[in-house]
Formats: sequence, structure tokens, C-alpha cells
Amino acid sequence: MTERNVVRKIAVAIVAANLALAGWLAYAAWRDAAALMAVRQALFTTYTSDRNTFAVGVGELKRAYGFKTDSSREVREFLAPLEPEIPCLRLALPDTMSDRGRATSIVRAFSKEGGPGCGDFRNLEQALIMIARDQGYGCCSDHTEVFLALASWYGLIAREVHKEGHSFAEYYDRQARKWVWIDPEYALMAADAGGAYLSLMELRQHYYGGEAFRFICFGTAYHRFTHEDPRTMAYFDAREDFADIIMTLGNNVVEQDRFDRKVSFLPKPARQLLALVSGVQPGYLMYDGPGTALAPRYRTLRTVVVTTVSAVAIADAVLLLAFVRARTRRRRESASKVGERAIV
Repeated sequence: MTERNVVRKIAVAIVAANLALAGWLAYAAWRDAAALMAVRQALFTTYTSDRNTFAVGVGELKRAYGFKTDSSREVREFLAPLEPEIPCLRLALPDTMSDRGRATSIVRAFSKEGGPGCGDFRNLEQALIMIARDQGYGCCSDHTEVFLALASWYGLIAREVHKEGHSFAEYYDRQARKWVWIDPEYALMAADAGGAYLSLMELRQHYYGGEAFRFICFGTAYHRFTHEDPRTMAYFDAREDFADIIMTLGNNVVEQDRFDRKVSFLPKPARQLLALVSGVQPGYLMYDGPGTALAPRYRTLRTVVVTTVSAVAIADAVLLLAFVRARTRRRRESASKVGERAIV
């Protein structure tokens, strides 16, 4: 087999590998968003086995993990022009109101338990405008994004937290001096037997420790859990639902929105990946302690993805080098033949 045939067969194999990788990414982007999300989180997640990491304040999160925030000026410049159009930006919340009162008032002002159009809003402005219209729009991630923006507008510190399959928020309660879990889509909070409101990590501990707690629905007539027990729903019916706790390492939704608008010509998965790579969209911190299941899977998935992409990249480089060498050799052979003819 000649060198040219070898190079040709290697080229065909590598091109096929590139096409397979590109095809899978395209399929995941349009047909299997969950798989693409898993890859994205696996690549941009760090891990901790210390539950206390989820209890520290924003200052410590900034120092330890680079937690990203919008400045008050950025929030004001973005939301102030929208105030006349969006009722939930015009709430009359007194300065003496507790942080829990602020958080629940914000949720009641826009949440109707969601509806059509999960993740389909073009930008944060459209989400703020549309989410409370008619019978409600959007899903858990949309409600969390809107809550984060409104929390900043009304002087609360909030962050996005997740479990597998569902997004929530936590706000930092200055009166209780702790993070408190809140589900903006379902208008839910949780409290222990003594009435103390729980963080998401504390809620997980109560599930796994068999400790008494209760869900508190503070919603409106649109929210089913005003008259149903949340534990009848698959999101809340078993402790395994709360096995894997994840925190998004930033609440900079205004900065992310501005970046997203600049690259709005790209498909949404491409915009999200570009935002993560550029550092505009924060990564994730996952609890990796007893009872967790996602962390080992994400580590394996990350290894597979990194190994596959690296192998394809190395193969591409080898092919390019072989092509350049073969081309250079042919040119030399051609030049040599021309020289021999000239001598003859």
C-alpha cells in the first residue's frame, strides 16, 4: 500500500469521526437537550463534599469560587427603562419588610406556575414581560432567572440552585443570617418542626435524616400546592429527588443577557457554550457527598467527552501534518523530475 493510500484511508476515518461528533452535537442541540445539558454541566462543574460550602455567604463564594454578580448599577440601567411596562417592577415593598416577605412578594407578583414555552424566551426582557401573562409561561429555569433579576432589583441577594430535573432559588435572609430555599415556579418554601425556614441543603438533610419538616405554599390560585401536598408530585415525593444538589456560581443574569444579545444570531446551545467558555455564564458547584449519584456520572462523562474531543483533535493534527508532508514530497519529486528533463 502506497503512502498516498494510507494517508487517504486515515483521512476518511478522521473525517468520519469529525462528522459523527458534529452530528451528535447537532442532534443533541435540537432533539436531546437533556444530553447536551448533561455534557455542559459535566464540563463546567466543580465538586465539594463539604455541606458547609453551601452555607457560606456571597463574599466567601466570590473568594473561593469566583461567584459572579451584577452590580446595582447594571441592574438599575437594565431594568429601570422596563419599569413602566412590567408591573412586577413596581411593587411597593416597604423598607421595613423582612427578606422573607420581599422574596414571597416578588414570586407572587409574577409566578403563575408556568406554562408553554419552556426556555423559549428570546431574552430576559421578554421573560419579564411574558412570564406572568395569561395563565403563565415558562418553566423552572425561566422562573428562577426572573426571580434572580427581580431579587437584585428589590435589594435581595439570591442564587440559582438545582436538583436533578428542576431548578430553584435561594435568597440570603439577613434576618435569619442564612440561605433560604424558595421555588419560584411552585411558590414553595420549607420549614422544620420548629418553624425555621430551610435551605436546600438543609431540606436534603431532613429528607435523608427522616426529620420532620413541612412545605409551605405561599402562592396564589394559580399554584396547585395551595390545595395539594407537594409530595404527591414526582419532584418532591422521595428523598432521592434531593440526592444531588447543585449551585450555579453566579447570579449575573443581566451580564449574561447582554452577552446573549450580542451573539443572538447563534443557536441557543452555541450561545450558552460560548458564554461558559468565555466566563460570562458561571459554572456549577455540585455536592459530592454520601447518597449522591450525579457526581460520579458527571466525572465519567467529562472524561469521555474530553478524551473523545482530544483524540479527534490529535487525529486532525496528525492528518494535517501527513497531508503537508505528502504535498511537500510530491512537490519535491515534481521539481526533481523537471530538473532531470532539463539536464537531458
